[in-house]
Amino acid sequence: MNDDILVLSDVCKSYDGVSVLKHLFLKVKEGEFLTLLGASGCGKTTTLRIIAGLDSPDSGNVVLEGNDVCDLEPNQRDVNTVFQSYALFPHMDVEKNIGYPLKLKRVPRLEIAERVNEILKLVQLEGFNHRRVPNLSGGQKQRVALARALVSKPRILLLDEPLGALDLKLRRMMQIELKRLQKLLGLTFIYITHDQEEALNMSDRIAVMNNGVIEQIDASDVIYNKPRTSYVASFVGNANIIKGLVASVENDAAVVKFCEQTFLFSKPGLKAGEELHFALRTEHVILNAPDSKFHATVVEKSFRGSMLRIVLKTQCNQEIVSTNFGVDSKLKEGDKVLFSWKDENIVLVDHE
Repeated sequence: MNDDILVLSDVCKSYDGVSVLKHLFLKVKEGEFLTLLGASGCGKTTTLRIIAGLDSPDSGNVVLEGNDVCDLEPNQRDVNTVFQSYALFPHMDVEKNIGYPLKLKRVPRLEIAERVNEILKLVQLEGFNHRRVPNLSGGQKQRVALARALVSKPRILLLDEPLGALDLKLRRMMQIELKRLQKLLGLTFIYITHDQEEALNMSDRIAVMNNGVIEQIDASDVIYNKPRTSYVASFVGNANIIKGLVASVENDAAVVKFCEQTFLFSKPGLKAGEELHFALRTEHVILNAPDSKFHATVVEKSFRGSMLRIVLKTQCNQEIVSTNFGVDSKLKEGDKVLFSWKDENIVLVDHE
């Protein structure tokens, strides 16, 4: 049985001759929390606008529940959007803001009142019916915008960086609240963010976008632990990208040369003379272990919150970052160190 509620096939979009989406393919499963993650300008918002019907693709198809909706207006699609700006009506109270979409659909007044009260309870704003929008906090405005999007019971809810205007503490609280609501209602959420931590905390799957294409779409733990490209490795979490040269291969085990030393890496199909790129998470860099063999010099040491960050410069002039939570080190700038890693913590990227 096909459980895809939304399928984008070969979608292209350009503005003023600049290609924003390049043959984009995306399948969204019913009831999942999918996040589009990427830097500004990668095509996240354009993808969301095309799904919502606010923009049309230059080519390709947008299929919602088995029907191509490219020619349908936004109000003809069973999709609602929550924007970062909230887009609330300041002259209306909370109840009228939330009930406005139902009023447009000519839902009876008593039913509107009932559904508004239900959704206010769901977003934990009971009793706020007649509160004016200018008198609400940022978090309360965000909840009202969410309630207005949910009250008409859409099949898909699109969220365009809805927490971007909130302070850090409130943002983390609302992450938990959004995930709770999504699971409680069983709705499909498509969420946009450039915040990797937010994406990892909330998502069932993450689609990492770069320059108009999806570089990788996978479960959060797969995206973090098994990135397929150097961009995904560097953008999601913090990773060192190590360049090595295959010196020789025997029985699918490659001897890889890096900074005048070698290490073994097992993968079928590798060839002598091939240049490889590996991702190594900064927390997996081991300093001065007994079996360490790669030489480096400490060029920087700093704390970022509770994280100790040590920057190394290798013999081959490559920068390697090592991080550790809550632990100080006697190392100082200029010290010579050895470093290494465990075999299972190095991941081949940018390789067919």
